[in-house]
Amino acid sequence: MLPSGAVARYAYRADGRVMSVSVNGVEVIRAVDYFAFGEVRSWDYGSSGQYRRAYDRDGRIRQHSAGAGQRSLSFDPASRITAIADDAAAGSAQDWSFDYDDLDRITEAHNAATVGSIANVELNWAYDGTGNRTSETRNADPPIPYTIDPASNRLQQVGSNPRQHDAVGNTLNDGTGTTSRYNARNRLIEVSRAGLTSTYAHNAFGERVCKAIDHAGPCAQAPDRIEYVYDVDGRLIGEYPVGGSSANAVEYLWLDDTPIAVLQRRPGSTNGGPTGGGSATAWNGTQAGGMDLYHLQPDHLDTPRVVLNANNQPIWRWDSAPFGDTLANEQPSGGLTSYTLNLRFPGQQYDAETGTHYNYFRDYEPGSGRYLQSDPIGLRGGLNVYAYSDLEPIFVTDPDGLKGLSLRIRSWWTNEEKQYGRAKINCLKRAARDGRLVKTTPRRTGTASSHYSAATGAAVPPGQEVDHLVDLQLGGCETCGSNLFPTSPRVNRSFGAQIGNQLRTVATGTAIDSVTVRRR
Repeated sequence: MLPSGAVARYAYRADGRVMSVSVNGVEVIRAVDYFAFGEVRSWDYGSSGQYRRAYDRDGRIRQHSAGAGQRSLSFDPASRITAIADDAAAGSAQDWSFDYDDLDRITEAHNAATVGSIANVELNWAYDGTGNRTSETRNADPPIPYTIDPASNRLQQVGSNPRQHDAVGNTLNDGTGTTSRYNARNRLIEVSRAGLTSTYAHNAFGERVCKAIDHAGPCAQAPDRIEYVYDVDGRLIGEYPVGGSSANAVEYLWLDDTPIAVLQRRPGSTNGGPTGGGSATAWNGTQAGGMDLYHLQPDHLDTPRVVLNANNQPIWRWDSAPFGDTLANEQPSGGLTSYTLNLRFPGQQYDAETGTHYNYFRDYEPGSGRYLQSDPIGLRGGLNVYAYSDLEPIFVTDPDGLKGLSLRIRSWWTNEEKQYGRAKINCLKRAARDGRLVKTTPRRTGTASSHYSAATGAAVPPGQEVDHLVDLQLGGCETCGSNLFPTSPRVNRSFGAQIGNQLRTVATGTAIDSVTVRRR
């Protein structure tokens, strides 16, 4: 049951995968289809219409639904995304091309259409050896220099605007008049900008649960505020206005980590907020007219790109520049009423009062392409404690604002080896989501093979070796036959080397919070 009182039901297939989702008896999506190793292929909307994803032989999303057409991705031989195009609107603001340096960092983005107020957009970035942005060029404008403290990677100045930090590296002043204040846990609790003060509060899990705009005291005491609720996996499931807040009450539906729908309270129906934000009465559901149901169309990263109304008309669209510093189009269909969605890159919520994105444990500044706070896990997240997504924002995500495990599926592997690789990555993702991915001491492959033989009574097939789906170096079951399967030695040892290199400086017992695919 959602906090509003609406009942979301997930129906499952015999293999444990979701096949349909409904709310109060109203079908949201149905006929969910999957590829053999777990990736979602498609679903049908409950009313009409479809969402589709097409994969290539390397397991990469090559195309997905977006509004009236399809969004297509192109790759270079190193599996880096070189272009994103909208098949239904060629030459539009949805069409981007990209270039990279030898370290896979994005250095150039081009769009021949008008994005925001800029026509024929040409963006260029330069970096130092640690991954700090040292300059940005927009079209024919002079380069904007970024001054970095080499000892700490703190951003000291952007152009002519000097920045200030506290002793632990939190940004206190961005040089444009925006000032910030933090609590003892280094969480952002207050921002003042253009004469407006906004306050925030977080729960014991680090989730932001309150926002109050134009209020200088504790957020929970603000007469007009927005309260947030999350599921057990940390996904946002509801935003609820309290008092006279003008924000809409909305709830989100998910298919694992993929956002699929928004439920929005209609004016006149009760709030149903979680902690006193109005009546506890349910919105009564779509059947009784208490809420509107909108469908989300995510991209290859699970970033929502399009919102569709009941007539499958786009009412919101976000065709952003690579680092996300582009405002959403809240009225893409002209005469229809404007619509606001605050979801951004995975794990992020847009804050219009600051122009930044709340990103679970930190706050992301899309204008500079980096976090405003140092990584709370320190150098275990990498040498650059402010960098976002390894400077590869169009194919790497950071849903928690922390450093996770990033594994590559090699382009030269056979199709069977790539399938083994995807199976292991999907299992690692589930383990990370469940909090079961913890670094332990390494074990030898030969030990795993002997356990396999003992559990199954069979020898390991020729040309293969046994692998734990949850790798023993990260944590797993040494003696459970169900956690062992034959795999390609090349896949097994490649992943083992990648995991070992990334976790070399990570202490034993450290939990790995996320697993992503780095496609190269």
